Amino acid sequence: MKIAIIGESNRAKAWEKHLRGLSAVKEVITCPTLTQDPVDGCIILDDSINNLNLLHDAVRKGYHSYLVAHLPLDELLLEKIYHASEEAQVNVQFSHWPSHSPSTQWIKQQMPKPMLIQIKKELSSNGGTDGSRSFEQQWVDELAFIIRFHQSSIQHIIAKPIRIEERWLGLQVTLRFDDGAVASIQYNTASEQDAHQRILSSNHLMIDCDIITNKSRRIEVTNEKRVRTTNNFFDPKETVQLSVMNFIKSIQTNKKSAFSAYDALKTVQAHGKIIENLRRF
Repeated sequence: MKIAIIGESNRAKAWEKHLRGLSAVKEVITCPTLTQDPVDGCIILDDSINNLNLLHDAVRKGYHSYLVAHLPLDELLLEKIYHASEEAQVNVQFSHWPSHSPSTQWIKQQMPKPMLIQIKKELSSNGGTDGSRSFEQQWVDELAFIIRFHQSSIQHIIAKPIRIEERWLGLQVTLRFDDGAVASIQYNTASEQDAHQRILSSNHLMIDCDIITNKSRRIEVTNEKRVRTTNNFFDPKETVQLSVMNFIKSIQTNKKSAFSAYDALKTVQAHGKIIENLRRF
């Protein structure tokens, strides 16, 4: 398999290391712009406003493509990319890190379809652990995490802002899906201290993830009707390598990637509905 890495040379070299150890990858080339040489897939390292156009061009050339960038919110372009990828029968993957993390991969094995997801993300007033990222992008990442688990349609959305004067400090979002599942996001940027927790539950199991400490608790009821808790710790440094492996595997198996063009499109559509709700306040 021949893979191209598109982007700045220093970043490309770092990503090349993740590809070199995979037996399915026989050749890796790096180039600043989209290559004209035939390749099986490409990894696009581009955070610019034109990255979706570049991704669209790669898909139209028939290249399986992995865009490494903040999750884009351009619904029209994402819809074009989704339809182009379906027509060209190529896979598209986005670097939505919560979907690629080892803890999420483990959760999917334990609980493929949670009926309740509760997410709390609080950042201290000094900017928090992710201070360089935009207000919107942080809660959209959590929305995308929810969308990835629930492939059913959203039946109802309630979204309310936390706002003082014209300053947005957070929001509360509740989503109800047509299969009966419910999910919520509590996002606050004016907390006394940082907190980031995801709780997922079904009728038989609950998983409590502390994202800051990388600790996940598996909570279940035994046959003796006792509550049993098992602790698991995951290394977030493995996330990039897992994302590359997921991308290569999607090409080999011709199956959807861990976070595909369809997932990105569903996320941005849900984002648009939430924004409509927030505009009422």
